[in-house]
Amino acid sequence: MVSFETKISRDNYAQILSTLPAGTAPSSLLFFDIETTGLSPASAQIYLIGALSFSDAGDAVLHQWFADSLSEEYTLLRSFFAFAASFATLVHFNGTRFDLPFLTQCSAQYHLPCPLTEKQSLDFYAAVSPYRALFAGERLTQRALEARLGLTREDPFTGAELIETYSLWQRTHDETLLQALLAHNAADVVALPSLLSLLAIPAFFCGAFQDLTLTREKTVARLSARSETALPFPLSLEKETVSLNAAGNALSATLPLLTDTLFHYWKDYRNYYILKEDGSLLHKSLAAFVDAAAKEKATRDTARQPKYDAFLALPARMKPKQPCFQRTARSTPLYLPFSDFAATPALYGEYLNTLLSSLSLRK
Repeated sequence: MVSFETKISRDNYAQILSTLPAGTAPSSLLFFDIETTGLSPASAQIYLIGALSFSDAGDAVLHQWFADSLSEEYTLLRSFFAFAASFATLVHFNGTRFDLPFLTQCSAQYHLPCPLTEKQSLDFYAAVSPYRALFAGERLTQRALEARLGLTREDPFTGAELIETYSLWQRTHDETLLQALLAHNAADVVALPSLLSLLAIPAFFCGAFQDLTLTREKTVARLSARSETALPFPLSLEKETVSLNAAGNALSATLPLLTDTLFHYWKDYRNYYILKEDGSLLHKSLAAFVDAAAKEKATRDTARQPKYDAFLALPARMKPKQPCFQRTARSTPLYLPFSDFAATPALYGEYLNTLLSSLSLRK
């Protein structure tokens, strides 16, 4: 096994490190990535591990452990574990599903304890993947997210493509092949700190919103709000029921308005009667004074109050105190007149929170 160390100017990361939560020391974080000969530790091995660390004030250092042969996997693991022991938090991309289980299972084959499972873990993929719908079908790979952030890399390879490169290097020991393997791993690792800005995405959608406004524009309503967190790049979602756009601190939801006659259905319909002459609804306390031939008991479908208005469909989890309207007694969604929102601005926040929850964008 051979190891390499490369110093990288701290200035390259100064801006992104300044966004770390208060009390989080850069020296407590270890950014890492592994390279393997396949996807399953049952049939594949780790041949390269790269890790980036920061001191309290000095430059960043890229550490790489490379297995000259697959028989050196045990030595590689021990060396990496010893180095990682002093760090509080492991930072990675999709390491929860791949890197950490792979390391754990490989270690078990050598009866070698894996101390990484006891550490805190920050997975950029796990942080962003719940918001996949906002990426318009784009694959959430590290390279794709780097491009979204405006980062560029010269490395043209994928980890899968380099499996054959490693196999060829074992046969030839061509220095050019070794440099390609190291460069790909380095590109993945040194870009990881810049992905810290992706954490603004869950902070944006799960945080508090301010300056909520609701306006009507012909056949649509637009609900706008501002977050204390700024997104690293614009995000959007297009559905039949909502058009969502978020950029910087601003969030805007465009919602279709339904202008029609809808009905408020009384849940206690057994307490009502229908007057046969005009179909009006009458509570039983008053219906007692009406001739029996002139009235009939209301049913779930007839105990209703009609209203013609412009209506806004409610997210499934929203249960406002105001009377809701439906097309039929059993239909969904529920609706509120736009005028109710205009009269009760407190509904804006309730609507936005339940809308984001219904879209799986807010916990």
